[in-house]
Amino acid sequence: MHRLVLRPSHLLPADIAARIHDNADMDPITSLYLLKVYVVEDFIPVRERFVALLKAIDGVKIVGTAADPVAALAGIARSHADVALIDWHLSAGTCGLAVLTGIAQQCLPVIPIVMINFALPAVRQASLAAEAHFFFDKTNESSRVRDTVRCLAEKSRNNVPAYLVRDHK
Repeated sequence: MHRLVLRPSHLLPADIAARIHDNADMDPITSLYLLKVYVVEDFIPVRERFVALLKAIDGVKIVGTAADPVAALAGIARSHADVALIDWHLSAGTCGLAVLTGIAQQCLPVIPIVMINFALPAVRQASLAAEAHFFFDKTNESSRVRDTVRCLAEKSRNNVPAYLVRDHK
């Protein structure tokens, strides 16, 4: 069983908190903070399915999509995404590990969630070692992806910055 716990704040860059909960990211009707999600997936039907799945969650705003690591990193930084949903296998033989590495190198305050078909333990370990907060098999655990993003959105609405949340077994 997985549970969500707060990530220690001493692991984060000092300027992250200043960027969270900006008024432009508030729902104009409810005045609640919108969790900004960026989807990195190269296969268009799967990308559209995850966008639709996550858009249906109250408090979630999809801020962009990309199919390769370079576009993903630029989009995540530009959109100030809170969450990046990252496929492990991307276009032209590229890998989600490049996105995770770029997020770490650029100190982007985003929660990386990695997805893969047929999750192997070695890939899970590589993802978590590269600072992925969550790892899911997208063929069997898409509901867990949805539930995790819903939980992050709820915590965000309760003034718990999303970047402080991490998956622990």
